[in-house]
Amino acid sequence: MNGKLFFIPLISSLILSPIFADPLKNYDAEISEYTNKDSSFFSDKEERKIKQLFSQSPENWQEEKYSLNYHKDKSNLELPSFINVSKIISSRIVSHSGIIYKNYVVKPKDSLSKIARDMKTSVQKIISINGLKKNTTLQVGQNISIPIQVRNASRERVEFRRLFVHPVLNAKITSRYGRRKDPFHTGSRGFHTGLDFAGTQGAPILAVADGVVSFAGVNGGYGNTVIIDHENGYKTMYAHCSKITIDQGTKVSTGTVIGAIGRTGSATGPHLHFEVFLNGTRVNPETALKKALKIVTPLDPGRFARL
Repeated sequence: MNGKLFFIPLISSLILSPIFADPLKNYDAEISEYTNKDSSFFSDKEERKIKQLFSQSPENWQEEKYSLNYHKDKSNLELPSFINVSKIISSRIVSHSGIIYKNYVVKPKDSLSKIARDMKTSVQKIISINGLKKNTTLQVGQNISIPIQVRNASRERVEFRRLFVHPVLNAKITSRYGRRKDPFHTGSRGFHTGLDFAGTQGAPILAVADGVVSFAGVNGGYGNTVIIDHENGYKTMYAHCSKITIDQGTKVSTGTVIGAIGRTGSATGPHLHFEVFLNGTRVNPETALKKALKIVTPLDPGRFARL
């Protein structure tokens, strides 16, 4: 029986080794840190449910011995299918000064010099823009373009959005990516390939970004595991789930509940083991969770001009 138990992680490591690259390779340099917590938007009823799911303190957990048994979820908590979590870190409107062109209808007694003086521009600019000659006589009712310097010649909305949201809301990080003491072998050290989030048994696990589920099932020492493929070469993995609520091949959105926190596989208590891959290579999950995208959306350039 024991031979069979230790055969499972050996086979899984052989199968996964071509997929997951060497974790010791360098990962992207960290960009500016954004530490704002994820903001959530849901109804009072949903909020009470979420608070219940995250109510148990992780401080009193006792470490379990190494085990490959797959524990059943005993929380009896009903999971939501989706939690609306915002990726927006900041959003602001930026104005740019510049020149806009106003249509002007020539009135009686108007001249180029009078129009230039009244509109606070120069005769030469009016002549140049309209293709006129210096001695041109303007006709009443004639339309000409007048260049005007304004503060809000153009405006744009600038947003910073997280690349990923946190996979567990309000969770405590109990083990980080990198070398650490081996929790199963006293006195030895190993490389921890992910980020551990402590949480209540049965609490919801969220998809950190839009993507497609490429794996959902038992994965050796990782226990019940979900893997999601995202855009731009990213892949995320969620391990030790007490249960999985999503199927392989399913398209998910940011905030889709894909499973529940557990301790299946090789675990020392209920938690989520979270890994991130970029183009097949493991990267530091904390680095990925701090990445942000700058999104600039131009607004109607003429609508906000102050004439």
